[in-house]
Amino acid sequence: MLRVPAIAAAIKERQAALLSGDLSGVALSTLRAVMIDETAPAAARVSAAKWTLEAAGHGLAAALGSARLGLDASDKPLSALSLSELEAMAEQAAASVESIKRASGSVLDV
Repeated sequence: MLRVPAIAAAIKERQAALLSGDLSGVALSTLRAVMIDETAPAAARVSAAKWTLEAAGHGLAAALGSARLGLDASDKPLSALSLSELEAMAEQAAASVESIKRASGSVLDV
């Protein structure tokens, strides 16, 4: 049934509606409940906190990525950056990729 485009589209539409409505609220409430429940296992609390921060774009990966690209230095959106600022950011990103390649000892496809 999923191979029928109309059915697949209807399923995706329903999933999106559920996730953007009630289910997202339930999920966030569940994560919050786990994070503040002092009787919950520490691993569960940390996992809930980490997932929440990552999903909001405030996790460690996002922070490290922003720092490597020099995004923390400016609050301007990318569309407001000058060509020289964008070029400097691209050079910094390329240098970061090279650094990661050297540190990992393997070749990354980028």
